[in-house]
Amino acid sequence: MASLDQIVLTVDKSFAELTQDISRLIKVLTICIPFIIIFLGLLFLTLVAVLFISFYLQCMNYKNRTIEYNSELGLNDPLFKK
Repeated sequence: MASLDQIVLTVDKSFAELTQDISRLIKVLTICIPFIIIFLGLLFLTLVAVLFISFYLQCMNYKNRTIEYNSELGLNDPLFKK
């Protein structure tokens, strides 16, 4: 049977290792979190830019559309169809 001193020594050693692991994790996260935030910010800005560009191209496509005119049928445009 283990003595009380061995149990206390084992608990102290485990707690010290846990503290070292936590401090190592904090150091790694301190270095990595800014890079993760920058990456997510760039990803967000890229998605917003793609949305704005696609919206702009849709507007230009609508603005520069050609309206076909047929003398028998009249205007052939979806906006003028009833």
